[in-house]
Amino acid sequence: MPRSFISFLACKGDQRDGALIGSIDLAIGKAVTARLFDKTTAHLAELAQPGEPLFGIAQSNGGKVAIFGGGLPALIGGMIVGAVGTSAGTVEQDIAVAEAAAADCCRDKLALNT
Repeated sequence: MPRSFISFLACKGDQRDGALIGSIDLAIGKAVTARLFDKTTAHLAELAQPGEPLFGIAQSNGGKVAIFGGGLPALIGGMIVGAVGTSAGTVEQDIAVAEAAAADCCRDKLALNT
């Protein structure tokens, strides 16, 4: 996995050495976007292409919508409790890191609630 910034909206943020500083805002933007629309940013990116139903969505919410893969809603017991955003790798790497981070964060919380 690449060195990354991981932003947990409503959870926790973590910086890893060597990741690009510009990735911080992207990671946060992905988490916020995933929570705003309760969809993965990878799915939103598909829907935001020219000719697709959400074309132009990136300009909504003050232009702070990030439509690159790596943001996803975080679920506990089927309920959305926050969102995760990662950045600094390829889109595929960011998605994998976000999925692992959300699973780890939410697994711990679910264990505490059972």
